[in-house]
Amino acid sequence: MLVLGLATGALFLSAGCDQQPAKTAASQDKNTLPAAHKEVDAAPEQHAAAPQATPQAKPPATQVPINPSRPTPTPGAKLVFDTLIYDFGTVYTDGPLEGIYNFKNEGTADLMITRVKPGCGCTSANAAELENTTYKPGDGGQIRFTFSPKGHGVQNKNITVMSTSEDQTTVYLQLRANVLPSVKLMNQAAQFGTIQAGTQGVATIQLQSRDEDFRVESVELPSDTNLTWTFERLNVAPEAEYKGVGQIVFKSNLLAPTGPISEQATIKVYAKVPETDKTESTFTAVIGGNILAKFEFEPRFLRFPTASPGDKVEARTIISHLEGQAFKIDHIDFDKEGKPGDDFTVTYQEVAGSDGKMHEIVLSGTCPPVGRSFRGALYVYTDVKDHGPVTLRYNGIIRPLRGGATGGAPR
Repeated sequence: MLVLGLATGALFLSAGCDQQPAKTAASQDKNTLPAAHKEVDAAPEQHAAAPQATPQAKPPATQVPINPSRPTPTPGAKLVFDTLIYDFGTVYTDGPLEGIYNFKNEGTADLMITRVKPGCGCTSANAAELENTTYKPGDGGQIRFTFSPKGHGVQNKNITVMSTSEDQTTVYLQLRANVLPSVKLMNQAAQFGTIQAGTQGVATIQLQSRDEDFRVESVELPSDTNLTWTFERLNVAPEAEYKGVGQIVFKSNLLAPTGPISEQATIKVYAKVPETDKTESTFTAVIGGNILAKFEFEPRFLRFPTASPGDKVEARTIISHLEGQAFKIDHIDFDKEGKPGDDFTVTYQEVAGSDGKMHEIVLSGTCPPVGRSFRGALYVYTDVKDHGPVTLRYNGIIRPLRGGATGGAPR
């Protein structure tokens, strides 16, 4: 009678250890139920003489954190899924897809599911959604998951399930989907090339949709954009799946500043398809080009010599018309990035004897009390008809003072 009671106590402790959060492999081997049985059957008299700890009450299996490293097979436990492959077929959505895997313990001993891990960030499978973590013979349950496709085309993902099943402790569930978008952006970048100042650049982004009546709801551009846009439908032979074809036409401002243009556009499209009733898609595209000025600078940009905080610096250049035309400077503005220092100013004047064909531009000021490199642009507005501001770039380096000083002359 004493031996039987102690053996029961040993089994209870073994079950309690299985309910602890993740243990090392060594501690799991020592505390598994089959090991306890071997110890009792092989040397019961040793157990009768050994002092035993008082069994402590343990929480039910459903409250066990599901995160052990490697589960130990339980003789007689058998995890069986209705299917190992969940195929969504062809879907027409960028949104999350939900599914369920049904399983059952078809063995003769209790089964514990110890881990459910998605194969990547676009799959969410949480074992805490299980009705229980321990399943008696004949009991079953479900693993719910969410699959958020990234991109389009055929996609395959996995979910890893770990359990104490005797024949196989690790099972890989597969997800499949052929994702077709309701709207396709045919090109994510558009260039209007190199154009002369005073002319208009044109670039297009083409879209196709399964909805013939799809529409572009909005195109968001930077607040200081020099682009405008319109949407127009195209009468071209569409693909079998995509009956609607259209394009967004971007045009540059006739008076846009000279130099390169690169602006990001956020495009929002509405399409209605039978499978999803409606779809709102968002795309990002880049529109670019280059506008050549009818002016030249000598030197080509304003470059400051390397200076220190507190130094007074200046840079000069001469602007002239490429065709030798006389002109006037109306005004000069700094770009949105601001000045290299709070007190930096720009001045300009006609070069003596040039008959208005050349003007000198001077950018000067005091270096701020912080060592850094800086760069920016000036916009030179002239009286030349149908010509936007001429972009004049500047740059310089302010080296920090030794010893952390913030102003004055360098040591």
